[in-house]
Amino acid sequence: MAATQKWAMYIDGYNFYYAIKKRPDITPIHLAWCDFGALASEIIRSRGSLTRIKYFTAPVGDLGHDGGEEGSERGRQRKWLRAVRTISDLEVVLGFYKWEPAAPDQRQRHRTEKETDVNIAIALVLDAAKEFYERAILVTGDSDQMPAVRAASAEFARHIEVWLPPGQPKRRWSEEFDANRFVTIHSITPVMLERARLPDSIRHPGGTIEAPKMWRGGFA
Repeated sequence: MAATQKWAMYIDGYNFYYAIKKRPDITPIHLAWCDFGALASEIIRSRGSLTRIKYFTAPVGDLGHDGGEEGSERGRQRKWLRAVRTISDLEVVLGFYKWEPAAPDQRQRHRTEKETDVNIAIALVLDAAKEFYERAILVTGDSDQMPAVRAASAEFARHIEVWLPPGQPKRRWSEEFDANRFVTIHSITPVMLERARLPDSIRHPGGTIEAPKMWRGGFA
């Protein structure tokens, strides 16, 4: 395998974060403070060079109060997006949230993330068509991305490594792509995320970014 192979990384931010948040028994929330460049380097090792990282998410809406960057989900995400943009070669691609009416048996409205799935699929396939990568890392457990993986691998002979966030089952993905020599399925481990954490304090030209208290190393 040529050491000069071009790699790209695509991250489903919502899927990654909530996979960690839902399983505090195996992934303390501080593991979400992730240096995706470092994670990609651990995955790629000597197999080539990373040319781009695309991180897909949507800005969370106001949940009725703004407790600042420590006390509200919105504030913590603002701080996180500043931090993730310090990672080399990383581009943030934003969708949006839409508020849905409350169901008859519920009191509160709920929000639905829009465009992120489509944005990921378009980027994976278009970047393959434009020869921006030969091998891709796709961080998601969302099976809605299976058609895009099939298209990028079948139409453009691109190798896709799907890396599932911790705790997400491999079975459906493995069954779908077991016979596809261009697609392999892997699981991100908590140990990998510990090694790939961003510093709790990030210094950059615009100042210092401090991880929210609940996301700091060692805080479960």
